Amino acid sequence: MSLIILPHILAASEQPQYATQSQFKDTSEDLKRMRIVEGKPALLVVLDADKQVLASSVGYTQWSSGRPQLPLAEFGVSYTYRKAADKGDPATNFDTEERRLPIMPALRFNPTSKFAIDIRNSGTAAQAFIIVDQDEVRSKTDITDWPNEIWDGSAPLDVAQLTYKYFDMAVGLHDSQAPLQLTRLDMSKSDVNLPLVSKFIDVYFTNMFHDWSDAKAQMEAALNRLSSVDTLKSGAEIEALGE
Repeated sequence: MSLIILPHILAASEQPQYATQSQFKDTSEDLKRMRIVEGKPALLVVLDADKQVLASSVGYTQWSSGRPQLPLAEFGVSYTYRKAADKGDPATNFDTEERRLPIMPALRFNPTSKFAIDIRNSGTAAQAFIIVDQDEVRSKTDITDWPNEIWDGSAPLDVAQLTYKYFDMAVGLHDSQAPLQLTRLDMSKSDVNLPLVSKFIDVYFTNMFHDWSDAKAQMEAALNRLSSVDTLKSGAEIEALGE
């Protein structure tokens, strides 16, 4: 099989002001399908291995298209931004190429208490959840407006029994790739609160450019199955004929 990529499609898909990339901008109307998670009251809860709530904080969700410091270079990943030259055949002529990183949208949790979450019990953090009230009944600023059993740490939390939507997150230190990064994993009630590394938490979903090591291998495997790639129909036809 041969694949023909029209140069105009390359330009349209890569230029940030065109629809393919601009749909991920915070101000884009194309985001309306994903606004169902925008500005919703939410809880962050950090659990130990026994599902005991160690820390919790209230806040809200926000759709974000920021560019995080993910180690893309070590996976050999980069995008090329091309635009057709002013003169000559647009099918074969492009202006100077520029390196670009892909836009990576994320669901952002903004805690009301910036940089800190309240500690409820002593223990070692093992996992965390962002619990979202899509009906917008609960408070974005007052954690006591939420059911106590979710956040106060008086009993183990079974998220499977919740009526709210939630996201499961890994927990790690500041030099890890975990969505929730803490300055330390061991918590003590005597510390009152646990500082966060960042004032917000970005959650990246599967197949949204988060695990580049696997994504790159999958893209290469798909491209290697193609017998030819060309920007001209004639080139693909010649390859198909074995010339």
